[in-house]
Amino acid sequence: NALEKVEDLKERLGLEAIIIIRGGGAQLDLDCFDDYRLAAKIANSSLPVFTGIGHERDETVADLVAHTKLKTPTAVAEFLLSGFRIFEENLGIALTRLDRLTRQNIKLADNLLHQQNLRLKTAVQNRLTLEKERLNAKKDRIKANLSTNLNTQSFRLEQLHQALKKAASQQILSNGQKLEHLVKSLKSLDPKAIFERGYTRTELDGVPIHLVKDLEKGQEILTVSNQKKIKSTITDIKEL
Repeated sequence: NALEKVEDLKERLGLEAIIIIRGGGAQLDLDCFDDYRLAAKIANSSLPVFTGIGHERDETVADLVAHTKLKTPTAVAEFLLSGFRIFEENLGIALTRLDRLTRQNIKLADNLLHQQNLRLKTAVQNRLTLEKERLNAKKDRIKANLSTNLNTQSFRLEQLHQALKKAASQQILSNGQKLEHLVKSLKSLDPKAIFERGYTRTELDGVPIHLVKDLEKGQEILTVSNQKKIKSTITDIKEL
């Protein structure tokens, strides 16, 4: 009944093992541990069963079907405590190893991080130097191109300046020749020049004679030359 009760309460109580012990007694007191039903319960138990029935010479059926058999309750206690000690020792060893491995890994990671930091700094410095050199090279090329373009533009500007001066000189010369020609033309059209060539101007009442339609005999006309004004009377008119 006790074993059945343990099976029912093991989950709620968190039981991990069953211990069957006996505090001593006569040989006849061992007969109950040879009972088939008890042995079957022990053999079919879901928890490990430890026996410490307390008899040095005899072995019961319960001892045979138990997980671990021990001679006395004290031996059972020592067995369990030794298991705890071994577990604690193993746990301590595992913790020590874990601590050592953790420290080693932290140190290794720190060294690796330091190396990565140095490599990163070196790579960044190299990249900065390279980019600076590229930037300086581009700046030099821009300066060279700018200087070349300035020289080219200056040369073109000088060419345009010379061409403009030449065109302006030609235009001034051409306009001067035209102006001179116009001056000569104006001088040739000047009445004084015409008079100097021996021509005269004849008019009737201030109207040039060739514009007067009805000329009549006896009308007085005025003839102007380079140096004289001559008044005369029409005595004859002939059509040409």
